[in-house]
Amino acid sequence: WERDRQITESWLAWSEEESRGSSDRPFFSFLFYDAVHGYSHPAEVQRFTPYWESINHLALGPDFDPEPYWNRYRTAARYVDQQLGRVLDDLDARGLLENTVVVITSDHGESFNEHGKNYWGHGSNYTPEQVQVPLVMHLPRHPGGKITRRSHHADIAPTLLEEVLGCEIAPQRYTLGHNLLDPEVKREWMLSGSYMGYGILMPEYQIAVHPAGSFEIYDYQMNALDDVRPNPTVSNAVLQALSRFYR
Repeated sequence: WERDRQITESWLAWSEEESRGSSDRPFFSFLFYDAVHGYSHPAEVQRFTPYWESINHLALGPDFDPEPYWNRYRTAARYVDQQLGRVLDDLDARGLLENTVVVITSDHGESFNEHGKNYWGHGSNYTPEQVQVPLVMHLPRHPGGKITRRSHHADIAPTLLEEVLGCEIAPQRYTLGHNLLDPEVKREWMLSGSYMGYGILMPEYQIAVHPAGSFEIYDYQMNALDDVRPNPTVSNAVLQALSRFYR
């Protein structure tokens, strides 16, 4: 949490310095907050209770009560939310929100044994708990709204290029993503990367593909679907997508 606070302090100091110059100068900022990843926060942050005071990962198991662990995670998220609030308040006070794009997202979620299969943390499967993350985009001069269809991190770039920068390059030339504001986009499958393998996310099940090429199919409660076989058309499309940008 100390690093996250320092990131915010450094950004606010930079913002103050920038405010003394030309207000027309464009800027790009990237702030990577890590306290949620480590379930870390300062003592003064109000805790969700019951709370796991001293984490011992060896104690985790299928019968472990996840609530105190989950509450520590939530408390860390509350702290990061406070830091984000300081940044947004500064942009608002400087009158920049009317002309500044803000994107807030995360690289992964966390499991807390939701399905009783002893999965904790991230990087072990492609359930919604691990791959469904917040994505908030503030686009000036665009009406607000909520998108409920399936989306992807790869959608961020084409959305910004088309909606903010006015580019007309076909997304297929540089990304697997689509403009988030395009209501015509429909996905039969999506890709999700892990440390070594990758997942193919179908509407009703996930396919975990391992580095050697073997695969396993589960529903989104992590029950094995031994009788399900991948759709050949989807498999071919995935392989083409994985190699689209190789030369």
